[in-house]
Amino acid sequence: MPWFSVKLDGTTYYRYAASERRLLLHYVSLGQWNIDCRRYTPRLFNYKTLLLFFTEINSALQNGLQLNEAIHSLSESSSNPILNKNCLAICHELHTGEAFNTILSRLANQRCQPYCQLIVSDGSREDCEQSIKTSIEQLTSLLAWSAKLLKGITYPFFIMQVALAINLLHSLFASTEAPSNLLLNTSMYLITSFVQAIIVINFINGNASNWFETFNASFRLTKLLALLNASRKTGKPLQQALYKMPLHFNHATLKEEILFTYYSLQLGNSYQTSFPTSWFPKESALALDAASQNGDIDRALTLAAQEHERQCQQVIYWFEKIIPACCLFIAAGFVVSALLSIYQPLLALS
Repeated sequence: MPWFSVKLDGTTYYRYAASERRLLLHYVSLGQWNIDCRRYTPRLFNYKTLLLFFTEINSALQNGLQLNEAIHSLSESSSNPILNKNCLAICHELHTGEAFNTILSRLANQRCQPYCQLIVSDGSREDCEQSIKTSIEQLTSLLAWSAKLLKGITYPFFIMQVALAINLLHSLFASTEAPSNLLLNTSMYLITSFVQAIIVINFINGNASNWFETFNASFRLTKLLALLNASRKTGKPLQQALYKMPLHFNHATLKEEILFTYYSLQLGNSYQTSFPTSWFPKESALALDAASQNGDIDRALTLAAQEHERQCQQVIYWFEKIIPACCLFIAAGFVVSALLSIYQPLLALS
């Protein structure tokens, strides 16, 4: 279902509805005829903006404001255009009785939606605050991974830029002799800069973890188990937490494993029988076996998440070593190319 921008009595409202016709009928039933309704495409929350939103809301709740007051205050005081308009949309939908976590999920991209679903909107104020803190912890961890990787590639990227700039300037001064070199070096500089900009922007927004999830099972399982553990902390039953998890992952095998686990638990099978063995390595496998006896699945989930996180840290460690080295190797190629193009006339004279 899409979002709509509704102008009524000089005020703009943002509403979520099945169709424009249904929304118009709703306002007509309220006796409102002079309205202007248009499709609206919001700028969805990513990891970074969602963390900023949760941090601001958590701070306002700590200062004694109610949730709707905190969101309304943020919509008026924030200079961030994404926060400003999205907070207005949340306020307008809250007035219609929609659940906070449902509204937030509609304003977040697919990767961020599970962290929105962690929010407890139908419990006590303390439950809501605790669930927001849990989401903040999860998002902070994801952004920390990306920041760590970004730090490792910054210097090699800078060296590549310097080498390409030198090569480009030399081609510019020598363009009368070899105009084709100027075109080639300009194209190379623009393409390399464009690729680097995309990588840096994605890393700043915390999307590095998405790339790792595509290729590495430990990253997928770390996210899954951390979300399950966080859902349990917010009071959700395990089966309810598992039910919506396939929507938040694109990996086909992991989706099948989640669905198998869910339906196996629904049939009354034990934890050890239902969960895939690859989810619970080393010590966590013993905790899972014990959970089949005493029902303490939270300890098994925590240990499994910690073990997979250690494996992720090892991947990141080697990535920090290998990727900068590869970038420096590529940068060295650009530097050698630049130096050869500069000194080639001198070598030819000698």
